[in-house]
Amino acid sequence: MRIFSRATAFLVLGVMTSGSRRPALAARVVGTRRPGVGYAAQVRTTMGPPIPALVAVGLFTAVLLVAVAPSIATPLHVDAVATMTSGLPFAVTYLPIGTPVTASVDFSVVGGPSTSIFSGGAGTFTWNDGADRTFTVGGVGRGSLAFNGLVGIDFTGTGSTIGTLTATEFSVVFNLGTNPFTHEADQLADLLLRSVVTSFSVGVTENEPSGSLTQFGWLETGVSGSVQTVSVPEPLSLVLVGVGITGLAIARTRRWF
Repeated sequence: MRIFSRATAFLVLGVMTSGSRRPALAARVVGTRRPGVGYAAQVRTTMGPPIPALVAVGLFTAVLLVAVAPSIATPLHVDAVATMTSGLPFAVTYLPIGTPVTASVDFSVVGGPSTSIFSGGAGTFTWNDGADRTFTVGGVGRGSLAFNGLVGIDFTGTGSTIGTLTATEFSVVFNLGTNPFTHEADQLADLLLRSVVTSFSVGVTENEPSGSLTQFGWLETGVSGSVQTVSVPEPLSLVLVGVGITGLAIARTRRWF
């Protein structure tokens, strides 16, 4: 997670600047009147903010950083390709065997493997079976989680309609390369960044007046993929930027006239 970023540099710069010199004396001119003389200028000085106060700001921000870092979701982007291999009748009718599907999806995740919380599902699964088809992602959640390191991420949404059939779900399966239940103290996002995409699955629903039925297909050949973080401003980074700038501002000499 990229929480130690330019914001942290601002914070450190602000605290170091405020502590590297004595607080400046700010001059204030006060007018006084003496009989027969007129106005004379009397100069008084006021001290700037004490160094301990600025150090306290830095320490408070460090504690805040440690406290909220585990609760910040990491945004991820996945690009992957897999080819339809097998499935139940609805699935192979909707997505013929041998058809490659390209995934380009985004989501955010926070928490360990079995406590992870997903949000922000977006993106598409696309393919061509003689016509361009698209499945548009509308939601995301964790699916299967196994001791052998396989974790499925489910993407719900709506796909192109072919007759009475519509894709309602795609899943992407990742191999974490380790037993996820021995890494509960780790962020799932960090494990996914080191993972390998192993397969897709697709859920195809037949909509009839009497009801609906979903059948699944599996895309397990020609699989490739990558997972990377998405560079977006994080709330904590913005807080640290503000605190760092405040430290710089307080450290400057203040003058009253």
